[in-house]
This record gives sequence, structure tokens and C-alpha cells, in this order.
Amino acid sequence: MKLLAIMTLLLTFNCAVSQVFQKNKNKININYTYKVIYNEYDTVKGLRLSFDEWRKLRAINLDIQTYGQNVESFLQQREHGVYELREDYFNTNLQKFESLLSQYKIQFETFDYRNEFNFHKKYPVKSQEQLRKEAIARADQRYYEEVKRKKEEELKLQEYNRKNRLKNDSIKLASIKQQQLNDSIEEVAAKVAIVRERREQALREQKLKEDQLNRLEKERLRQKDIITKYGNEIGQLILNKKVKIGWTKQMCIESWGKPKEINRTTTLKVVHEQWVYSLKKYLYFDNDVLTAIQD
Repeated sequence: MKLLAIMTLLLTFNCAVSQVFQKNKNKININYTYKVIYNEYDTVKGLRLSFDEWRKLRAINLDIQTYGQNVESFLQQREHGVYELREDYFNTNLQKFESLLSQYKIQFETFDYRNEFNFHKKYPVKSQEQLRKEAIARADQRYYEEVKRKKEEELKLQEYNRKNRLKNDSIKLASIKQQQLNDSIEEVAAKVAIVRERREQALREQKLKEDQLNRLEKERLRQKDIITKYGNEIGQLILNKKVKIGWTKQMCIESWGKPKEINRTTTLKVVHEQWVYSLKKYLYFDNDVLTAIQD
């Protein structure tokens, strides 16, 4: 009889605890935020939970957090053009997530997850690697078109000069022969010097054109190297002479060049540096990381 009474008491206590726990669960308030995801065709709301909200769900059941974070991880990958996980992975995790929410009577709508999934399915995002390759291809195409245009202009100019030279040579030949009969040796030497100077001037102009083409080639290679090294987004910022907080010294040098002066302050744990570019243009680093910009 005593054993039966103890078992009855324990059963009553467990039921009371279960009711209190169920009652507390119904009071859980899950807060969430939205982020806008868009492209040139459409816009959709992306539902996201914070770390604190996931911790609330984890306190109820670890599987709720696991399946829910798997769903958000899948959507974040699709948002950035990563397609390592298959679609049935999303559907399986979302179904288990919804089942556990229903089981524990947690008020939380998940239809925005499905809307975002359908949005990414309808409008696949290009990966950063694809964007980088396309940017390099466009840069190469612009360079080759520019080189081709300059070559064509140079050939047209050469042909024009050749025809004029043939036309003028016959006239000049007769004129030179007549003048040679009358000119003194000193006059002939002076005219030869003038011709030589003009020829040297033409050679200098030709060399100037070649140097300009070489500079264009070096700039193209630099642009290609920067995009390859840092990616399309950061590469475009560097090429446009921009800098951002969190960059390394080397990235800042690629964008602004080397500073005129460096003022360094060393403390126990941090090395502070001020890079001076002009009277109103400064960069500030803490341990090789850009922390402030004065422009």
C-alpha cells in the first residue's frame, strides 16, 4: 500500500510538472526580423532569427534549433549563389522543423521560408566565381577592342602618310635637284640637319605611342591581377581608388599607393600607425588592419 501511494504521488507530481512546463512553453515569444532580398525581376522577404531566439528554441528541444538553422543555412547559401545542398534537404528540414513547432505548440509562421526558397529557385544567383570570371572577360574584351581600334587608326595614318610621301617625294626630288645646283655646301648641310631633326622627331613620336600602348597593357594586367587576387567587389573598389575599414595595409597601398609619411605608436599589445598622404588625407591602422579614414 505504501509503495502504491508513493507511485501515485510521483505520477501526480510528474503530471503537475508536465503541465507547468507545457504552460511555460505556451508563453514563449519568438521574435524574428526580415531582410529584403531582391534582383532586377522581383523582391522577397527573408525571415531570420537572432542568436538569442535560437537559444530559446534550443532550451525547449535541441532538434528545433538544428532543423531551423539548417533551413536558414540553406537559404543563405542560395542567396550567395552556393548550390552544394539539394532541394530535398531544405524540404526535409523544414518539415521536421514545422512538426516540432506544432508538437511544442510554439506560435511561429514559416511560410516566408518557403517564399524565399521559391524565389531563389525561380531566380538562381550567380556565384562570386562566375561574377569574377565575367568581370575579367569584360575587361579583356574592352582591352582588345581598344588595342584593335588604335591599331586600325595607326594603319590608316601610316597609309595616309605613305601616299602623301609618294606624292611629295616626286615634287621634292625635282625641287631638291634644282636647289642643289644653287645651294652652297653649308646650306645643304643645314637642310640635312633639319631633315635629320624631323626624322628624329618622328621616331620620338613613334616611341611615345609604343610607351602609351605599354602603359595600357600594364594597367590591364594590373586590373586583372587585382580582380583575381581580391575578387570583383573589392577589386572594383581598389581600381576606383576607394578604401574600406577592415582592409589590410597591402590592399590600401593597391588603392591609394604608398603614403608620404608613416607615424607609428607602439603599445604593449597594439601597434598604431598613421599614414599621411596629404594635409587632409590620413589612414589609421591597428596591427595591420585599417580602423579609421580621414579624407
